[in-house]
Amino acid sequence: MYQQLTVKDIRANKVLSDVWELVCKAHEGQKRKGLNKKGIRALYITHPFRVMEIVANALGEPEKVLKDEKNIPILASALAHDAIEDTPLDNQNKLTIALIPIMGVSNAHKTASLVQELSNPPEGFPGETKQERDAAKKVWQSEHAKTMSLSAKMVKMADQIANTIDCVDVFMMKANEKGDYEPIWTLEKKTNYVEKAAAVCDACLVGTDSVSAEEKRTLEQLMQFEKKAYNYAYLKIDNPMLCSREFFNELDGSRKIPEINFVLKQSKSR
Repeated sequence: MYQQLTVKDIRANKVLSDVWELVCKAHEGQKRKGLNKKGIRALYITHPFRVMEIVANALGEPEKVLKDEKNIPILASALAHDAIEDTPLDNQNKLTIALIPIMGVSNAHKTASLVQELSNPPEGFPGETKQERDAAKKVWQSEHAKTMSLSAKMVKMADQIANTIDCVDVFMMKANEKGDYEPIWTLEKKTNYVEKAAAVCDACLVGTDSVSAEEKRTLEQLMQFEKKAYNYAYLKIDNPMLCSREFFNELDGSRKIPEINFVLKQSKSR
């Protein structure tokens, strides 16, 4: 069963706890897009924490996974996966240097290398308009996912799953000139994002035919999460007023949320 984690859970591993502190400091002041159900913008660090949580659940029993030293690079890279793109630790060398005192030279290099794989190119994407650049980014992400290392693929899949849920669970709003909030993500944009995320996850499976049985199980678990996230996203896209359902609460069974009758379009079912 899926287990939602808290910061207390990663405190059990000194290295991951220190990586978490580093990530929190690096992303200090950053907020997620949109408003949560309390009408506030969540701290950005809630996202990398969720990505790490998904990876930990895919690898096995989270409590054991978090204590196993061999998992440190992949879990640390999940926590730091946006560091190069979005923080002062904006290149692989800076991130490596910051991680060495925490986890030693070898694991620091492994972790920073994974984060580099997970980062968009620093030069950005071609195109004169945002729409053209977004289209180029979509193509690049799917193609790049095919060539990633296995650990990077796993983190990338977890990232896409987390973002798929956020794009329908978070109220994507911005303040206008009058100070009122208005939507910034249309249903079409949400649909496009969900489809893009699914395509990236599918691309991550390319080149994984010869992985070990344990690695195959992890990939299969991630794909199960992705398929559930995909169908859940369309449920909420097709039922915009359905605010009571929360994906991760339903996934771990910690809360019983009333079921409703719904029919997903057959073409969307994954």
